[in-house]
Amino acid sequence: CNKPQARFLRLPTKTTVAKSLCCSSFPHITPIREGKNPRYRLDPTGVSMRECKATRLKLLVTSDLHYNLRQFDWLLQTANRYDCLIIAGDLLNVAGYLELELQITVVSEYLRKLSGLTQVAVCSGNHDGETKNRFGEYTAAWLQSIRSKSLLVDGQCLQANSALLSICAWWGGARSREEMVQMLEKHSLLPHSQWMWVHHEPPDRCRVSWTGKHYGGDKFLNSLLQRYSPTVVFSGHIHTAPFYQAGGWIDRVHNSWVCNPGNQPGPVPTTIQLDLKTMTAIFDCNEGREIAELNAPEERQSAPARATLDSGE
Repeated sequence: CNKPQARFLRLPTKTTVAKSLCCSSFPHITPIREGKNPRYRLDPTGVSMRECKATRLKLLVTSDLHYNLRQFDWLLQTANRYDCLIIAGDLLNVAGYLELELQITVVSEYLRKLSGLTQVAVCSGNHDGETKNRFGEYTAAWLQSIRSKSLLVDGQCLQANSALLSICAWWGGARSREEMVQMLEKHSLLPHSQWMWVHHEPPDRCRVSWTGKHYGGDKFLNSLLQRYSPTVVFSGHIHTAPFYQAGGWIDRVHNSWVCNPGNQPGPVPTTIQLDLKTMTAIFDCNEGREIAELNAPEERQSAPARATLDSGE
C-alpha cells in the first residue's frame, strides 16, 4: 500500500505499548509554532488567556462526570501533568439525589482547585443549566460566576501560540444557538493554524454519536463543521459511544476530527490525551487504551480504522 501510514492501536491495560501500523488516511494538521517560551496571551478582543512555559502543549480531555466526586478527585491527582484540562460538559447530575445548588457549590470548589494546578477549560452540558435567560432557555450562569484567568468557560477562548480553543455553551434554543454561532464567527478571525472546539453534544451521523441503536448527535453542529472546518472538536453526551463496535471515541466529519471520551463508572474517568506537537491522541478507559496519530496528508482523509492488539491472555 502506498498510502501514508498512521498508527491506531487498541491496547489492554497494564501491558507494554507496542507499535502496530495500519493503512489508513489521516489528515495533515500543521503543528503549532514552537518556541522556548510559548505563551497564552491576552487577545485584543478580550478573551482570557494564560501564560504557559511549556515547550509542547498536552491536553487532557474528559466529559460527563455527572457529580462523580471520585473522578473529580482523580483529576486533582492528574491534572498537573498536562498544560490544559478540558471538561466537555455535564459536570452536574440533574437526576442525582443531591440538590443542584449543592452540587454547584461542590463542583465549583473542585474547578477552582483544578485551575490552581493547570489551565482549565469547561463547557456546559444539558445537565449544567441552573437558570433560564430571558428567552426561557437554560444556561449555566454558575460557570460564569467562577471563571478566572485559569478557568475558562462558555463563550471564552484560549490561544496558545497558533493553537486556538473555543468553548461552546450548551444551547437550549434559537437565541443561545445564535450566540454560539456569533462567538465562533468572532473566534474564526483570530490567527490560528489549529482550531479546537469544546461542544458538549457531538455531531450527528458519526461514530462518536452512536447510542447503540441510533445516532444521537447535533445535526446543526454538522453544518458548523462544514462551514468552519475546525481541526478537532471535543464532545461528550453519548456516554457509551466509544464502547460499541459501530461507535468510537474518534471519527471524521467533513474536514474535522471529532472526539468523545464517553463515560464509565468508578473512580477513574474515561479520558483523551492530545499532544498538539505530535498530534497523537490517546484514549484511556477501563477496557484498555487506543492510540491514534493524526499525521497523514490532508488530501487523504477518512475515518480511522481500528487495529486490535491481542493481549496474549
